[in-house]
Amino acid sequence: MTDTPEVEEPDIEPAGDGRFADLIDARLQDPAFTAMLRNVFTDVAAMSNAFARVGSASNALANAAVASNAFARVGSAAKALADANRSAMLTQLPNYQRILANLTPKIAFPDFAELFRQHQPTNWHDATGDGVKTLDLIELARAGWPSAWVPGPKVLRALVLATPAERGRVLCDHEDQVLDDCDTVLAEVVGGPNEVQAGLLRQAVAAARQSYHAPAQALAASVIDTVIRESVSPWRGYNEWLRRHPDDDDFTIGQMRYVTTMAPVRPALERFYPEKGDPVPEAFNRHASTHAVGDVQYTRTNALVGVLLAVSIVRELHAEYAEKTEDGPPEVEGA
Repeated sequence: MTDTPEVEEPDIEPAGDGRFADLIDARLQDPAFTAMLRNVFTDVAAMSNAFARVGSASNALANAAVASNAFARVGSAAKALADANRSAMLTQLPNYQRILANLTPKIAFPDFAELFRQHQPTNWHDATGDGVKTLDLIELARAGWPSAWVPGPKVLRALVLATPAERGRVLCDHEDQVLDDCDTVLAEVVGGPNEVQAGLLRQAVAAARQSYHAPAQALAASVIDTVIRESVSPWRGYNEWLRRHPDDDDFTIGQMRYVTTMAPVRPALERFYPEKGDPVPEAFNRHASTHAVGDVQYTRTNALVGVLLAVSIVRELHAEYAEKTEDGPPEVEGA
């Protein structure tokens, strides 16, 4: 067996503070893209074309990982990547960041950028830039503020740029625009299993326009409860739904839109027990909207959040239905 010649470690300038996100940010001007790209790497099918393009670089890299002391720790990371083992890959992420710096320039980033855009809700397309990043929109949803499909880019940007304490006021200040955005999105739900809920939500929007915020909130909460129950068959309770929708980054680029749509449902499903002395939640809450009717839970802000969340979920479910049926029913011979 011949010795493999020693390979010098490439001279690569560190990417920002060393986070993987900063590496891609330098390429595409959107640090959130890395979080999605990292998840794409866990999907072998999605990455097959990329690996084909960087095949020669990967082979050279594998040799370097075996031969060079400088890349000794990268060996296990390369194996984890080849095996599509997410947990192992994440533990080795800092170790092969330098290698990815060599590989990623060989990938056609315009193709990835377009793929990334295709898996975003349409209201995100004009919302990013000038201080607003995709990751901000995801984190906004995780904090309980709907960001997928509605509201429109103008209000979405205002919510991101506001402090958490100011966001309720932002919604109320832009209420007419928020309700217009909801009507626009609901008009796209034609046919399919959620058309009835879309019609009911148009009534909730109409009620809010007339300052009947309490009826709007109650109807929105009921729609949310209905659609999430229908999404899990057989229904095994809210804890099971939450178990199936964990608050983590373990999702692929193709799941990004759905995950962001459902992220605000988690805080909306938080349980409280008045008999144990728990206070009524001040933020929008499905349980409180049903079982703690009063001026703590029923507010103008919560009504708008509830309507936005219900519209967001119904529109996302309709999009998934449309994507599954876009080819139409199979042809029947002899028909």
